[in-house]
Amino acid sequence: MAVSEELRARVEEHIREHELIPRGGEVVALVSGGADSTCLWHALGALGYRVSALHVDHGLRGAESTADARFCREALGAEVVEAPVPERPTEDALRELRYSFATNRLRATGHTASDQVETVLYRLVASGNAKGIKPKREDGVVRPLLTLWRDETEPYCRAEGLEFRRDSSNADTRRGLIREELLTNILVEAGAGSGKTQMLAERMAAGVAAGVYQIEHMAAVTFTRKAASELRGRFHLANA
Repeated sequence: MAVSEELRARVEEHIREHELIPRGGEVVALVSGGADSTCLWHALGALGYRVSALHVDHGLRGAESTADARFCREALGAEVVEAPVPERPTEDALRELRYSFATNRLRATGHTASDQVETVLYRLVASGNAKGIKPKREDGVVRPLLTLWRDETEPYCRAEGLEFRRDSSNADTRRGLIREELLTNILVEAGAGSGKTQMLAERMAAGVAAGVYQIEHMAAVTFTRKAASELRGRFHLANA
């Protein structure tokens, strides 16, 4: 369980750094049943927070949506609410609909560093805007997992004996296209500090060594010169 403890320590450090949740405080995990939100729900509980769960069922995928809702209710003890699909069920519209529930409570989502990368790329392509995901939204929704990567949440769930669901529709979305087609050849770094450049440099080097990435097809976008300098130097050291 050492890996699980290290992961939870990083989550706690991020929470404390950004003052996302009071120590031992109450928080509602917005869960889909996937590995990220299941990891969020379990990790917060293991860290001593009084965590409950809420699942918003849009019913867009028929029996699969019903199974997701049942899993969240039975495995995570989630409150399940049915939400009528808006006239134009875009990703943004559905997200805002989910965030319209439990507004009187502190809510947390399972967004990870992988979502951060996808968001930056998506916004760059869609509007030229490179804004990323904030640790805390203006409406108070918090993101405790932003220092984790998606390929860490599934191993965490397995290590803790947690089942999770997979959304078959993810590959059909614009973010799914970015995830499957672009992220094998581009990496984005949001800024320097807190070991982020060191972690990314090591992941880039590991990807090159494993044959997942080709150096000539890789790009790292930074938002400060300091981050660019740190990342360049650390990547050269890690790849030496």
